[in-house]
Amino acid sequence: MMRIVLSYGKAAGLEDCAKLYAMIEGMEFRKESDEKRIGKAKPKKKVAMTYAQAEAIVRKGLEMGTKRGRSVALATAAQFEFTLSQIDAIGYWIPAQHIVIEPGVIVRAGKLWRPGLRFEDFEEGILDLSRLKTGRSAQFDIGEYPLFQLALSAVPEDERTGPLVTDTDGDPVRYRVFYGMYQDIREAAGVPDNVWSSRARHGGGTEAREAGEPIDDIADHLQKSDVEGTRRDYIVGNVETTRRVARKRVASRPKAVGSG
Repeated sequence: MMRIVLSYGKAAGLEDCAKLYAMIEGMEFRKESDEKRIGKAKPKKKVAMTYAQAEAIVRKGLEMGTKRGRSVALATAAQFEFTLSQIDAIGYWIPAQHIVIEPGVIVRAGKLWRPGLRFEDFEEGILDLSRLKTGRSAQFDIGEYPLFQLALSAVPEDERTGPLVTDTDGDPVRYRVFYGMYQDIREAAGVPDNVWSSRARHGGGTEAREAGEPIDDIADHLQKSDVEGTRRDYIVGNVETTRRVARKRVASRPKAVGSG
C-alpha cells in the first residue's frame, strides 16, 4: 500500500515521494512469520453457542431478578431460538440529524434508536420479520420455541411494552453496555468466555443442522438468501455431522463376499 501511494505521488511530480519511493524500492516488507509467533498465546477462537449454554445464560439472567439480567435472557433466547443477529434483537443507535422523526420513535441525546425487537412484535403469537440486509422475511410461531417462552414468561403482562432489551432506566440498551451486561451473566452462568453473545445465532443454525434439517430450510430460518454463505458462516463443522456421514457411507458400501 505504501508503494502504491508513493508511486502516485511520484507520478504527480512530488519530489519527496520520489525520494522515499527510491529508498524503499529494494526493501521487502514481510508479515510476522509463523516462527516468530511460536510460543505466543493464540487468541481464543469464538465458538457457536450450544443449547445448554444458551439455557444456562437465560436461567441465570432471570435468576438475577434485575431488568438487565432479564434483558440478557430475552436477547439470548431470541438470538438462539429465532436465529437472529444480535443487532436485530437489541437494535442500535444512529445520529438523528436529517432524519424525519415519526411519532413513537425513541430519541435520546441526539441519537435515534433503530428498532430491535419490541414486546408488541409478539402479541399475536407470531413474530414476523424482514431483514434489512436481504429483504427476506420469516415468520416464527412463538409457541414452538420453549427457551424464548421461558424468558418471556418472566416478564409481567403490564411490562410487555416497548423495546425487548433495555437498560435499567427502560431505554433501549446500547451495544457497549449490552456487551458488559452479557459478560456478567455469562460468567455467573459458568459459560466459557469464548462464547460470545453474537454466536447465539450460529448456535441455533448449528443445532438445526445437527438435528438433520436440510440446508435450504436452515437458510430460510436464518433469513439468508445465500445457502453457501449459510453453510460457511452460520453452521459450525462438528464431529457428529462427519460421523453420521461416514456411517451412512460405510453402510452403503457393498459387502465383501464371505463377510457374512
